[in-house]
Amino acid sequence: MIVGKSTPEYIFIRASIISLRLLTPFAFTLLVPSLCGLLTLHPLLTAWSSIEVLFYLFAYLPRRRYLQKVCACSLAARARARADDADDDVDGPARKPPTAPNPLGT
Repeated sequence: MIVGKSTPEYIFIRASIISLRLLTPFAFTLLVPSLCGLLTLHPLLTAWSSIEVLFYLFAYLPRRRYLQKVCACSLAARARARADDADDDVDGPARKPPTAPNPLGT
């Protein structure tokens, strides 16, 4: 499901994703010369780069395959949606069963 369907929103979302993906290489680029003594950085920037690199090395990389794997519930939902779409193509739109009224009246 897409949050925004307009072109400017799509461009903003893509730019945000690209900038987030560039954070870790940027942190590596800052941290390595800083640790070798070739570059002097503000202590907060050094701390931020260190935290970013440590997270990437010890949290993201070991779990990369698991985090990017499609969950089984998503696959089952897609299969049901395809089956429903195929059923709609054959019989026309499916009728929804009537729902019971809400006893709270909301």
